[in-house]
Amino acid sequence: MIYTMGNIFKQAGQFKLWLLSFTTIFLNFSSRLALDKKGNIATILALTIVPMLLSVSLAIDFAISSNKKARLDAAIDSVGLHISQMTYT
Repeated sequence: MIYTMGNIFKQAGQFKLWLLSFTTIFLNFSSRLALDKKGNIATILALTIVPMLLSVSLAIDFAISSNKKARLDAAIDSVGLHISQMTYT
């Protein structure tokens, strides 16, 4: 496909229309969801399970990387102390 200014503007216009329709659909869905009082627990759980799993996985990754960094720092300190105590003849 040859990219000309006309094609780029046409694609940008199509994207803007898609974004506007998506935003309208999402706002319509969220307003209906906010007004509906039946079955909100399942919906809230479905919407919040992804951020909860993401935060738990990030916490686990942070703990693992902190543990590895602490072990690496201890090894580097040990090597430094060993080198400083060496006697050269």
